Amino acid sequence: MSVTDAVSVNGSLKLKVKAANVDRVDVYVDQRPYASTDLTDGQAAVTVPVAAADRAARIDGFEAGRLVAGKTEQLP
Repeated sequence: MSVTDAVSVNGSLKLKVKAANVDRVDVYVDQRPYASTDLTDGQAAVTVPVAAADRAARIDGFEAGRLVAGKTEQLP
């Protein structure tokens, strides 16, 4: 699982997530939950409001409702 792109646009943060064997991702920015989305063909685009200056993203990946992956990244 990886963040393949992270771009700030109009006060929001747009992330592109790529993963294998994952059907849903939950996204947390600076330890706050912001989005939960299903993946299509192993990819998802997620938009979250930018709320804090530190901007670390944690992405939890799920397969059939079971947590199977987790990753934390510092964002630009």
